[in-house]
Amino acid sequence: MDPGTAWYSLNLVHTIKPQQVLTARGCNMSFRRALFEQHSLWFDERFQGSAVREESDFCLRIRKTGYKIWYDPTAHLVHLGEESGGCHDISTRSFKYQITFYHNNFLMGLKNLTPTQFLRLSTDLFDCQVLGHPPCCKSGSPLSIISRAIFYILGCLAAVKTLLSSLWNDGQRYTQLDQMVGDM
Repeated sequence: MDPGTAWYSLNLVHTIKPQQVLTARGCNMSFRRALFEQHSLWFDERFQGSAVREESDFCLRIRKTGYKIWYDPTAHLVHLGEESGGCHDISTRSFKYQITFYHNNFLMGLKNLTPTQFLRLSTDLFDCQVLGHPPCCKSGSPLSIISRAIFYILGCLAAVKTLLSSLWNDGQRYTQLDQMVGDM
C-alpha cells in the first residue's frame, strides 16, 4: 500500500477475491461518471508516450476524495490489438520512450507523494530500472547502466519542466476541446 512503489508490486493475476487496492493498472478500469463530474477529476494528459503511471496518478487523486479503489477479479475484457495509435506509437528501445518512462514516474511522484515517498520511489526506480536489480532484471553492463542513468536524469528534469510549465498551461488539451464542444 505504499503509493510510491505500489505499481511495481501490483500483481493480482492469481487473486480470487475482490479487494481494496491503492492503485490499479490502466488496462481495465471503470469509474462512475459522477466521479468525474462531482470532483472534476480527469486523466492528466501530461503523461506522455506509453502513458505509464497515468493510472497511478488518477487513482491517487481519486483516493484524496475519500473514494476507494477496488480490484474485482471477475471483471474482464478483450483487448483488440492495433499496431499503431494510442500509447503504442513508441518503441520501447527509442530515446523518446526512455525519457517519457522516467518523466511519467517522476511526474506521478512529484504530484502525489510526500517527500519521503518520493525519495523511496526515486531510489526504487533507480535500483530497479537503472541498476537492473529485481524485479526488473536488466543488463548489469556498465554501458547499459550509464545510458539508463542518463535517461533517468533527463526524465526527472523533464518532469520538473512539465510541472513548471503547468503554472501557465495545465496540459489538458483534449479535455479542453471536449468542454468547448460541449459548450457549443
